[in-house]
Amino acid sequence: MPSLSHSQIAELFRSCPELAPRLVRESLGVDLPDYTSVEIVDATLAALIPTEHHLDLVLLLRDAQPVYALGVEVQLRRDADKPWVVPYYAMSLRLRHRCPVAVLMVCPKRPVAVWARRPIATGAPNNAFRMLVLGPDCIPRIESPEQANAMPELAVLSALTYRNSVNGLAVLLAALDAVDALDDERVRTYHVLLLDGLSAAARHALEAVMIPHDYKIKSPLLKKLIKIGRVEGRVEGRVASLLTVLSARGLTITDAERERILAATDDALVDQWLARAATATTTATVLDLD
Repeated sequence: MPSLSHSQIAELFRSCPELAPRLVRESLGVDLPDYTSVEIVDATLAALIPTEHHLDLVLLLRDAQPVYALGVEVQLRRDADKPWVVPYYAMSLRLRHRCPVAVLMVCPKRPVAVWARRPIATGAPNNAFRMLVLGPDCIPRIESPEQANAMPELAVLSALTYRNSVNGLAVLLAALDAVDALDDERVRTYHVLLLDGLSAAARHALEAVMIPHDYKIKSPLLKKLIKIGRVEGRVEGRVASLLTVLSARGLTITDAERERILAATDDALVDQWLARAATATTTATVLDLD
């Protein structure tokens, strides 16, 4: 089961289909064919043997007909199975859509990006397979509010890369401001993603800007996360742990249950939920909704 971070990073590319081809063209320098639309298509790849493999996302670039298929996969850690599976992804997409293809590996961590860039030996002479790899060194630094508002998902990806770096506050603020213009579901999702993993120094810098200067905060969730400060930070960490445990145990989480979990501000209550999550058979039981 993918982790929460994995799913939410993949959601950036699903919510903004133009994000992946733009980064492939502008950041990786790949000469994509001209296209007029980007379509999200089925990412399930059935094999000749009775098993299925899933990419996180498949984008089909179209003109009058398909001109390029781009499989997107978020990779947070090294995986010894991927060099065997990824060439299969590419060939399956090529057979299905009858057009040029590539697999884009999104690697937020630099060591994972270095690993993913290694050529994959296929056994055919002079025919090593290479993925397109989007690592931290390829993601643009978005500090301008105009750039961030033009493509909020790119701003979020930029903030995830640079938020804990020197002068990362400008990138984080640009992303938070751009996210506030989106629908409520994406606002909640992206705020949790941006604040989860924020270093203590970055959090203090964010508090210093937002609280004394009455910085514009449109999201009630973000107001709680920032104004309650370190205590809320502990709650946020527990919430992230709870969602990870529920996901790892394969428990289904409804939208209403997820919203209740993300809105929690009482660390003692979240601790109770965490204790129940170890043995409960449903998320409703964990939240005492039965």
